[in-house]
Amino acid sequence: ANSGWSIVVIYSSPETKGRQLYIYDTLRYLNHGQKVTFNVENFLAPQDVLTDPQAVRLTCFVGEGDDYVGDNIRVNDYYLSDTVNPWNNVWNSRSNVSATASSDGIDLDTYAAGNGVIRPGDIRAEVSLGTGSDVWNLVYIILSFRSEKSAAGLLGLTLDTG
Repeated sequence: ANSGWSIVVIYSSPETKGRQLYIYDTLRYLNHGQKVTFNVENFLAPQDVLTDPQAVRLTCFVGEGDDYVGDNIRVNDYYLSDTVNPWNNVWNSRSNVSATASSDGIDLDTYAAGNGVIRPGDIRAEVSLGTGSDVWNLVYIILSFRSEKSAAGLLGLTLDTG
């Protein structure tokens, strides 16, 4: 049996730029060689996604991260990765958002998805998660856009429960 939980705090402030949030909140089990793909829609990507790495961010909570290779996450056919999580082993029990980078069985990671992954004027993105030899559980994904559809300090929120 598997279990896990987290708290997601969403806030707004007059000092921050407007955001649109897409929360994919469906527990998905992926076995060897499987892939799940879904679309994020109804946003308007601003011009600054080309130059501001914080304009588009994707946060994932995945259970059962370990050192088996082959897990990946793609947005619009671009692999997301960083120095902690290589493109072919993103669910490796190493979090890029925590002061303690290693946490057995848990991956909580945030990736920048600007700089060509999401382009100015885009209204839709395709997210794809795959696995090679590993087995893991997708708990949730939060895709956060600085959006021209929302005013400063305001949020737009879409919740997808599968």
